[in-house]
Amino acid sequence: HGEWAWRMAGRDAKHDAGLFQTVKVAPGARLHLRAHAHAWTSVNDDATLSQGQQKYLLRVGIDPEGGKDPAAPGVAWSKPLESVDRWAALEAAAEAKGEAVTVFLRGTAEAAVKHNESCWDYVTLTAE
Repeated sequence: HGEWAWRMAGRDAKHDAGLFQTVKVAPGARLHLRAHAHAWTSVNDDATLSQGQQKYLLRVGIDPEGGKDPAAPGVAWSKPLESVDRWAALEAAAEAKGEAVTVFLRGTAEAAVKHNESCWDYVTLTAE
């Protein structure tokens, strides 16, 4: 709620990185993942404004089998969102195949610039 957020950053490099957590759930549960995120990608040091117009994509995903590979074909990903300098909501949904699912937060900086980072907050996983 604004007090704490997770930040992922790289300097003078591109990256495809993130965070994951495996969570126990009821088999067959219909799950909804929601997170708020924003990116800052800039050739300059003003953290309030992205400059250089580089592309930074944000995604959230659910592996309904509880795996830890974000490239697995069964991961249900949100539509990639380019949201620099403003918070935006990302959402994904999946049905649990077993007793655990894995949720992913993913940021992809497509160009090497001085600052590439994303911030994440309000992450929730709910069963419908």
